[in-house]
Amino acid sequence: MLKPIGHVRELVRFPIKSMAGVPTESALLGWHGLDGDRRFAFRRLGDPGGFPWLTAGRLPELVLYRPFGLDESSGEPLPTHIGREAGMELDPSRFRANILLETYDQGPFVEDGWVGERLVFGDGEPQPALSVTTRDERCMMINLDPDTARQDGRALKAVVRMNANYAGVYATVVRAGTIRVGQAVSLVLDDRPGASDGQFR
Repeated sequence: MLKPIGHVRELVRFPIKSMAGVPTESALLGWHGLDGDRRFAFRRLGDPGGFPWLTAGRLPELVLYRPFGLDESSGEPLPTHIGREAGMELDPSRFRANILLETYDQGPFVEDGWVGERLVFGDGEPQPALSVTTRDERCMMINLDPDTARQDGRALKAVVRMNANYAGVYATVVRAGTIRVGQAVSLVLDDRPGASDGQFR
């Protein structure tokens, strides 16, 4: 049994680590996530540390660079509860999500309740599906304005204050397929007794 929770508001690929994302109307959800996402990074030669990749944490201006040659689409950003709490307008792209959902439940951090559950996309068969594995603990990246690379600590402070530094979730692919902007998204309900009264597996 499925419980509709909303629809896909935006799909974004981030082909190069820490660089700007590229919106797309549809994407193949493969076994390694969105096709073409986070496949490249700049490597710092001669770095003796255990993390040789160049990130916006070291060079904030990386978020201003956009890869060329991929489909792009535009749309108005969604307002967020976090933006109100931080006292600023927040473009959702600063959270660097691949799949942005617009949910029927407009409360903050509803995604926390999906951990351990499955999400399915669309109405046909087979339906691409994700297993939500864990909450997303945020870092300083959400303090970077995606249009200017300026840092503003209010964004991360709001997430820490409101939800113990978690915003968004991670998931693994359990059924591959193409997902699209506007596609319905549902939560898979548990088949055990009690599922009809809102208990999920």
